[in-house]
Amino acid sequence: MPHKSPKTPNIILLVADDLASWALPSYGNAEMVTPNIDALAARGVRYANYYTASPVCSPARASMLTGQMPSTHGVVDWIAPPPKGERSDSFLEGQETYVERLEEAGYCAGLFGKWHLGDASYPAAGFTRWLALEGSHGPYYDADFVSDAVGDDTSGYVTDVIADAAIAFLESFSDSHQPFLASINFTAPHHPWVGQHPDRFTALYTDCAFESCPQEDAHPWTHPSLAPAVQRAVADPRPSLVGYFAAVSAMDDAIGRILTSLDDLGLTEETVVIFTSDNGFQCGQHGIWGKGNSTWPLNVFENSVKVPCIVTGPGWSAGAVIDQPCSAYDLFPTLLKIAGAPMSDSVFPGRPLITDANEPRGDVVVCDEYGETRMIRRGNDKFVHRFPDGPHELYDLASDPNERNNLVGRPEFESIRRALEDGLLSWFSHYANGPYDARFLSVTGRGQAHRHPKGEHDAN
Repeated sequence: MPHKSPKTPNIILLVADDLASWALPSYGNAEMVTPNIDALAARGVRYANYYTASPVCSPARASMLTGQMPSTHGVVDWIAPPPKGERSDSFLEGQETYVERLEEAGYCAGLFGKWHLGDASYPAAGFTRWLALEGSHGPYYDADFVSDAVGDDTSGYVTDVIADAAIAFLESFSDSHQPFLASINFTAPHHPWVGQHPDRFTALYTDCAFESCPQEDAHPWTHPSLAPAVQRAVADPRPSLVGYFAAVSAMDDAIGRILTSLDDLGLTEETVVIFTSDNGFQCGQHGIWGKGNSTWPLNVFENSVKVPCIVTGPGWSAGAVIDQPCSAYDLFPTLLKIAGAPMSDSVFPGRPLITDANEPRGDVVVCDEYGETRMIRRGNDKFVHRFPDGPHELYDLASDPNERNNLVGRPEFESIRRALEDGLLSWFSHYANGPYDARFLSVTGRGQAHRHPKGEHDAN
């Protein structure tokens, strides 16, 4: 088998859809069945406090690709389908992505699965291979895809369609010295959940008590216009819980096939594998079914913004756990470092992920945003500020990891709140791009139909 230089390893990026870190055994869930993801965590680095940049799909994915915050790149809500007969905007047009930087460094890149950043009818910049889901999500059987190749069979269970196409891409490099980037974007475990998954995965949860998903009383901020699938989950949660968990186990099975293919091709030792999710999700916790847009005002609860991140490959310590907070906007500089590609002159909020628990990272601040809702975490202190005048939240995540005790308004914590607010305002003042500042773009959580014209503030 060919051997590539360790300076240019292959990269496989596995991205789940609506998967919070609470759902995985490697993050403490005793009910989920994911042996392949568990094995990844055992032989790689697990980031225990890894945050999405935004608690909803499209802004989070745009931040992963660009290394910028929503208020910098302008994708501030999930991208709604265009009017019938119209093509969607290309929301990342003119934006620098890590895919383009890796292409410049000699990588061949393929995307398989979810895109949800606008027009998917042709490959986005930097991609040589393209099998993209049309729209944001769809049924788990016989979903609609757009392909750059003739002969792709997209019938069947969508998780397997995505994995099969990715495996074929890997096999094309069996005798190549060119490094590759495989961006594998599953739709699991996004709804629909009920009646959507193979029996062998739903059977895993026939007798599951789902103690990891307490069905609490409806949160007082629950959004009145929930998606039908979410309404059904609220009314009768068990079938949806079975479907959500089954979707994750089916994805884990597909990941196992991808990793086996990598082994069979002799490429494991020269490939970095990253597993993560676009945003989190709540299956009844806090009285919420959904993510950041499941409430009004929009929320950034830990279950909405904290996602798994596991990395294996050359340079990453086996079995290490990194407790320091880090973010999806760290992915861009991390991938460039792996590829040996230089950073550009643009201002980025992220820095490369550390690869060992003993590696220093200095003072760490993690920020998150969704419209007028912004969050900062420094140490174990978390502050949520909503423009223009609240409601605000302050939590000590060490003593209150489930965010039950809002400390805003208590005099003994006022100095902490003020320091975090100052830090939040300063951070976004440094990184936000005025025309795209989400505070002024009427972000409702109901979707963004068009790119925001640069230099204007317009409503979704």
